Amino acid sequence: MAGSDRNERARRVARSASEAAHPERAPDAAEFLTPLVTDLLQAGLPVRLEVTGHSMSPFIRSGDVVTIEPLQGHRPALGEVLALAAGGRLRIHRLVGWDRGRALARGDVAASADPAASLEDVLGRVTLVERGGQGVRLGLGIERLPIAWLSRASLWRGLARLSERLRRA
Repeated sequence: MAGSDRNERARRVARSASEAAHPERAPDAAEFLTPLVTDLLQAGLPVRLEVTGHSMSPFIRSGDVVTIEPLQGHRPALGEVLALAAGGRLRIHRLVGWDRGRALARGDVAASADPAASLEDVLGRVTLVERGGQGVRLGLGIERLPIAWLSRASLWRGLARLSERLRRA
């Protein structure tokens, strides 16, 4: 990363931290989290984060801790769970395809796909999910391929809802 880009990102993070001290104009945490995660991954360092939201249920749930590893020049594979910086927000979604060199990602149970992301917006891949201190591998292994296909075809969301209803019954 060029020195001026790094300096600008550092100024943005510092500005966000300063603004956080003033609640009346405090930024959303994503405004400074995304640049920080981006910098760490670009420096070749893994990142552990607690996730919020339900778009990746049941494989990744709100409160789970994910480990994100840098791509290190390797193109992500179909079905991998990725960390993406889309519109200034950090998202943890599954790669469901490619379109003209742009990544197509989607939360497993999201109503719609994310906008296509450039490779620069793909920050890293999720290599571990921890729930209650225990590693969870389901959704990160070979099963990721049919999950990606079902998600892209908008079928996984319906299956997840049906499964949830059956579990409650």
